[in-house]
Amino acid sequence: MAECPALLARHLADEVMDEEPGAWHRLRTAERVLRNQREDRRGAEILHRLVIRTVEDYGNW
Repeated sequence: MAECPALLARHLADEVMDEEPGAWHRLRTAERVLRNQREDRRGAEILHRLVIRTVEDYGNW
């Protein structure tokens, strides 16, 4: 979960907007990890919502 904020950094947002396949893969991976996170559920849910919002704003799964 510590890696998630780095996933949402500006460079990833730029890659997502540019439709870079690696960026989408990292977002999908983060979404799965956060969805299944058992520790710090509150933090995981907040980050999960950010990932989902990014996906909704910039593309489809």
